[in-house]
Amino acid sequence: MRFERERAARREAEYLLHEKTREIYSINQDLSARAEDLAASMESLKSAQDALVRQGKLAALGGLVAGVAHEINTPLGVGMTAVSITAEHVRELVAMFESGRISRSGALRLLAGMQDSIGLAETNMRRAAVLVRSFKKVAVDRSQEARRSTMLKALLEDIVQSLTPMLREPGASITLHVSSDGLLDVDAGAIGQVLTNLIQNACSHAFMSAEGPHVITVSGDVTEERVELTVSDNGCGMSEEVAKRIWEPFFTTRRGDGGSGLGMHITHNIVVEHFGGSIDLTTHEGHGTRYTIRLPCNTDALTAAI
Repeated sequence: MRFERERAARREAEYLLHEKTREIYSINQDLSARAEDLAASMESLKSAQDALVRQGKLAALGGLVAGVAHEINTPLGVGMTAVSITAEHVRELVAMFESGRISRSGALRLLAGMQDSIGLAETNMRRAAVLVRSFKKVAVDRSQEARRSTMLKALLEDIVQSLTPMLREPGASITLHVSSDGLLDVDAGAIGQVLTNLIQNACSHAFMSAEGPHVITVSGDVTEERVELTVSDNGCGMSEEVAKRIWEPFFTTRRGDGGSGLGMHITHNIVVEHFGGSIDLTTHEGHGTRYTIRLPCNTDALTAAI
């Protein structure tokens, strides 16, 4: 009877091993394919970065590339560790099977460990893929400087997602709100450039105090006549003197810290010259800053379908 029980237990363990090994092999194949897609996306990002570096006015994306690479390294590292642990469990199962020392409890323990590791790998691969996908869209928009069709909310989500790495140092967060969505045919790269410059400016200047929480709010609204965007922060605000000079080329309050004084000037030119719109600044020392951007529709740079 004992022999029969042991043989039955071994047959059950062998069946479980066969089924789970086949399942794990399929999942590992899927993970390998995702890893290859991520590697290809990273190569695309490098190509996009090279194109951006050749265009001086888009130099602000250099910092974003480094930030995105840093953000991607963490989930990729966790994913690779989880895959390695899974491979080790598979080797241990195979060794137990070949030696004839396999047991139901041992097989189930290793299979449970594999499932946990695979789940961890999938979660982190997905995190990396989302970040790469968002940044890739933004980078392609900047390098091509071409109009494309997109919903306003989707466009702003991609831009905001690509900018999250730069928020780490000041300990800030971004809140996005779209009150009315609509289909745009728009120079998406120029929109991305404007929002990047404004948010970078907030990260560099608005949150000099260690006290938080530091919050940047991006809002969007579409009508048949115009697209309105606002970027506001709860930072330190500006003095009246600084606010008067904010759009001047080469004006910066952080010259010694690497500031060029061109970001806000470029932002103003894109809004006014490229889109034929307006950008208004509201700020008070100690009470944050708010930029309100109004872009008319039915121009060479923007049309809307409501």
